[in-house]
Amino acid sequence: MTTPSDSRPKLVSIAYWLWLVAAIALFLFGILAASANGDSIRERLADLDYSTETADAFVLMLRVTGGMSVVVGLAIGFMAGPVRNGHYRFRRALVALSAIFALFQAGAVLTGISPVILLVVPVLLVAASVLVYRPGAKEWFVDET
Repeated sequence: MTTPSDSRPKLVSIAYWLWLVAAIALFLFGILAASANGDSIRERLADLDYSTETADAFVLMLRVTGGMSVVVGLAIGFMAGPVRNGHYRFRRALVALSAIFALFQAGAVLTGISPVILLVVPVLLVAASVLVYRPGAKEWFVDET
């Protein structure tokens, strides 16, 4: 890690803010998905001739996806701070979490569980992950072992 007198690369600051926006979006949309009115969703799916079991499964998947989004949003929000300060282990962990959840979120959108607008989140996660490994940002992260 560098000393406080060194100036933080702009790429690291941009990545930090991208991760923060993604974390806030994940948290807010996760809360919305987890607290959605299941009866309204079941009624709407029944109107579209889906079986009761299918409607129940969809509501369950919506709640699980929402809960996972809340947890991952909080994790990304908490891990972004140490990455901004130059901790290389947090950088690796956050990039791995970002990649895994970007694939999960893209899959949720493709299967119809999440709305298409949430494809913005994987784009933000991947962009932030790429920025912290760019040559201009690499020297900010130093292995102290």
